[in-house]
Amino acid sequence: MLPVVLVLVVLVALALLVLATVAVPARRGGREVLTDRGEHLVESFRHRGRDRVTSAGDTPDERVLTGPRA
Repeated sequence: MLPVVLVLVVLVALALLVLATVAVPARRGGREVLTDRGEHLVESFRHRGRDRVTSAGDTPDERVLTGPRA
């Protein structure tokens, strides 16, 4: 039981570390939630996803609707 609790604590700590890295308190306008570094990370993940979909020859919509091809 103790190892499970320790793993959960570590996972929660990692999640908080990620949030602390990319998120900042929302400004009063409520528009900017991510730091510049966070926006860069999100954009890089978005490009990686597009590259994977286009390398498979599918459009993003086809991939979502039909799932991976066997």
